[in-house]
Amino acid sequence: MADYELLVEPRTLMGKKVKYLRAQGYVPAVLYGRGITPMNLQCQARNLSLAVKGAGADRIITIQIGQDGEPQRVQIKDLQYEPVYKTIEHADFLRVGRE
Repeated sequence: MADYELLVEPRTLMGKKVKYLRAQGYVPAVLYGRGITPMNLQCQARNLSLAVKGAGADRIITIQIGQDGEPQRVQIKDLQYEPVYKTIEHADFLRVGRE
């Protein structure tokens, strides 16, 4: 069983401005879980798509926030797709482990 890793970055664009983010090839995402405040993130659409296809929606993957961030084990909790082209529009990551 392969362990999937995904590099994500903090997101500053919110609301209707995320369309510019998507035009640059990024997908907005959010990380939440027990004991942490929700974090707005962005990841490259291609890398996220490969991780979803490889790991599946119910598997644990590892995300790293920024180059020097601490790796976090997450489950892909929800994916929102664009209805016509079936591209990923938004992702929700649920942190697992650590209390």
